[in-house]
Formats: sequence, C-alpha cells, structure tokens
Amino acid sequence: MTLTALASMQQHAANELEPGERYLMAMRVADPDNGRPLRDPILGPVGMVMGAGKQALLEPVARITMPSTGGMLGVTSHRVLVFGVGFRLGPTELLGTVDRAGLTLTTETFHASLVKRARIRLFDGDRLFLDASVRASNPDLVELQALIPAG
Repeated sequence: MTLTALASMQQHAANELEPGERYLMAMRVADPDNGRPLRDPILGPVGMVMGAGKQALLEPVARITMPSTGGMLGVTSHRVLVFGVGFRLGPTELLGTVDRAGLTLTTETFHASLVKRARIRLFDGDRLFLDASVRASNPDLVELQALIPAG
C-alpha cells in the first residue's frame, strides 16, 4: 500500500504539530541539483565541472540542507515543516520549521535529463529557507502554490 505524502505526514509526523494544528498539504521533495549534471545526455560529467563555476557561487544557501535521499514538506495553517525521508519514504527527522507569515514561494521549471521538474524555493523574507524540486506534474505543487504566495 502506497501512502500519499499527506497521509504519511499525518501518520508519522503528527507529534511535531502544535496543539490545534493539522497538516493542510504535504509533498515529497528532492535536492534540485542531486545528480542533474550527471544525467544530462549532452554534457554529462563535463556539465558538473562547468556548472560548478561562478553561478554556483552566486546562489544563495538555503537554511535547510536537503539530504541526498530527499525530504518531505508539510504545510499547516501556521507553519511549514521539512523532514528527512526514511527507508519507507516516510518522514524521519525534523530538519526545520518556519512560520508561514512572510513566507513566499518561487517556482521555475527545468529538465533533468528527460524529466520536467519544478524547482521550489521558499523565502522567509529575503532569506532562502528551502531549495528543493519535484516533478513539474506533481498535483501537490498546485496545492503548495495556493497556500504560499508567490514572491
């Protein structure tokens, strides 16, 4: 039986909720740069070397460091919570939380080899809280965009 991300969060991460709080949506997320240059059919390993230049130095560093196994993003009425993902694709350790007040979302699509993905960036004011990615066709992305204003 495959649990949805929301059901998995409700079952395995309910202890992180404050009184009266509940998960409104949840989604599995990945590191946006995890293996992308290696999967590129044109550049491959050369893309890794070329991509590690000036652009990488100009990118802001997110407060949450996404593990290579990915994570789970949960949104409540008051907060956003980010968890690591365990062996059974459920949430494990809490990586960080942030209040939804003042939080903004930016998304952009890109191709990771033949897969169209969406890069998700959550900003707390002008500070980058989370930099992650999902499949661009993920229906949970639409829910996230409805809950967090565009920045």
